[in-house]
Amino acid sequence: MIVKAFKYLFLLALGAVILMPSCKEDDEVMERVRLFRPVELSTNFEGTTVEITWLPIRGASGYDVDLSKDSLLFENIVESFSSVQSAKITIPDLEGGSRYSVRVKALSEEEQFNSHFAELTFVTPTENILYQITGDDIGATDVRITWDPSKVVTHIVITSESGTPVEFEITEAEKAAGEKLCEGLEGETNYTAAIFNGEIRRGVALFKTLIDISGATVVYPEDDLREILTTEGGGVFVLMPGDYTQSSGAVTFTKSTALKAFNAADKPIIHLLIDIDGPGTYLFQDIEFSGFTVDEDGNLDETSRESYVLRINGNTDAEELTLKNCVVKNYDRSLIRGTSGGAVASITIDGCYIEDVTSGNNEFLDFRSCAVNEFVITNTTFTKSSNSRHFLRCDNIAGFEGQQILIENCTFYKVATPANRILYIRTLENKVTLRNNVFSEMGEAEYVVNDPATGFPEMDYNYYHNAVNLSDDELNGPNTLINNTQSPFAGDPEAGDFSIDFNSPIRNSGQGGRPMGDPRWVN
Repeated sequence: MIVKAFKYLFLLALGAVILMPSCKEDDEVMERVRLFRPVELSTNFEGTTVEITWLPIRGASGYDVDLSKDSLLFENIVESFSSVQSAKITIPDLEGGSRYSVRVKALSEEEQFNSHFAELTFVTPTENILYQITGDDIGATDVRITWDPSKVVTHIVITSESGTPVEFEITEAEKAAGEKLCEGLEGETNYTAAIFNGEIRRGVALFKTLIDISGATVVYPEDDLREILTTEGGGVFVLMPGDYTQSSGAVTFTKSTALKAFNAADKPIIHLLIDIDGPGTYLFQDIEFSGFTVDEDGNLDETSRESYVLRINGNTDAEELTLKNCVVKNYDRSLIRGTSGGAVASITIDGCYIEDVTSGNNEFLDFRSCAVNEFVITNTTFTKSSNSRHFLRCDNIAGFEGQQILIENCTFYKVATPANRILYIRTLENKVTLRNNVFSEMGEAEYVVNDPATGFPEMDYNYYHNAVNLSDDELNGPNTLINNTQSPFAGDPEAGDFSIDFNSPIRNSGQGGRPMGDPRWVN
């Protein structure tokens, strides 16, 4: 029995030795396991060039990378890279604003032990390879478009605000130079230029062509502007940039007149009082009006001011009177004075900046005897003006009724103070609408609107700061905002900076979620 027992023990020990693998065989098995997939995939962008990085995988001989133009489907592979030797790769010149997906796998010496793919999706930044269009690039009927010449492009499309797109093919020479002159445009027109590579848009720029001066009288700062305008009595005048200090004083227009800047970005400065005394349309665009007078030697006299910017006389029967994108400073009495009769179908003030007007004894907009069917006052800043009388006065005129007044998206600072009226409207059946405006430091200014049409006045979506009578007026609608503890301006309003803080409710509390006040300050 003892012999049998030893026999069985010997056989069991021998079997165990036979079945036990060696350490060397165990190491070989461990070396053959599948590699880990890469982790911590991330992207860094420079324009539309992307750098993709990941953590290195121990034992990897390289990496395969696929880039697909879809969202983790990998059905539209646009680039593949084999045996990348570092844990990053840079892929240049992708399409801007497009979604891509990337996948990366670690490679083993033996293919069956390659890792599984790690995947990531991303959106490229919107690109803009166009350089800024400056004043020297823009003409009346053409524009020079420039871009980064290292980028692949095929054509440019230029579209006006209301027109059809016009396509301009880019030649090989133009591609190499990175610029193209696009001709055949219209003067004084806002355009959008877009540059493409095939169907891919690679950049956008906005510009406005200059005035087409054909048919206009061109005036230079060294000319006597007052004498030229007086001699002509009206017409189309294009003013070159500069300060017109050859003369100041009154000029009378008796027929349709347009006074425009040649370059809207470099407004000419004029020192005139303009009388309107005839039928037609009157346009003043991109002009800076300075009330300071000029002496006989061409020197500015800042102690002497012109009384009015515009004065409407009894022979006036005008269709339109427009102040657009103008700057007005340092006049003694009124912006527009209509106290001698006359009539205007429509008066528009849009995109203007008006400072220190009416420090003397008149209304800012004074229409005691001039019948105006419609006022449209929009996107304008009024500061430190109308300091002795009312901002807008319209008196009752026999046989005249139904006047319409719109004041929208304007900024008012220290206007009609200390205790005057923003509105003093006495026309019959008037229709006043006041919305999306900002009023600050208005003292005890107030509203007076007599004899309105049914349902008027409409006053809502306005912001009041230190404007006790205006903010408390029962005419205000339910969307009125009042804040008397903090200025609405992030900038310095005394210095002409009415910028709005990024977190201000002014940015989105207007009608339809739009900004309140002059839009130029909401940037």
